[in-house]
Amino acid sequence: MSTTPSDLSTVTKAAVTAPPGTAGPGSEAPAAQATAAPAGNNEFKQRAARASLVHAVMCRYAGAADFIEVTTLNISQSGMLFHGATLPTVGTELEFKFVLENGFELLSGTAKVMRLAVAPNGSPAAGVAFALMEPPVQRILARVIEIHSENARS
Repeated sequence: MSTTPSDLSTVTKAAVTAPPGTAGPGSEAPAAQATAAPAGNNEFKQRAARASLVHAVMCRYAGAADFIEVTTLNISQSGMLFHGATLPTVGTELEFKFVLENGFELLSGTAKVMRLAVAPNGSPAAGVAFALMEPPVQRILARVIEIHSENARS
């Protein structure tokens, strides 16, 4: 099944649900994986395509004054998995900023910690779901995912 950027733009908020250690650098998650919907619902929810992306991201956890640097392990239209020296607890809301080396802020938004996991290297990681994003931000995110998915294939 092929997913186009326009299809990806409809997926804006879902939990990052990859089992610990299965979606980090060097591992490729399936482009779309059906996961069971909540009990009593016979529909299936498609898992958003993930791209391995190791990049510094600035995060400010709810109630904190300063941003801290964390490192992404993977990213999708619905969220990201990251590790860092300090991780928030499940349920914590946070602000994030992807800032390029030249200081340009490529992408920013808010997210909520949905799970804590263990990264492939054994370090603790946090899976976050992005809050609803405006269409221009969704398009930027889709392009970032597309570029990093292409890099993994070549």
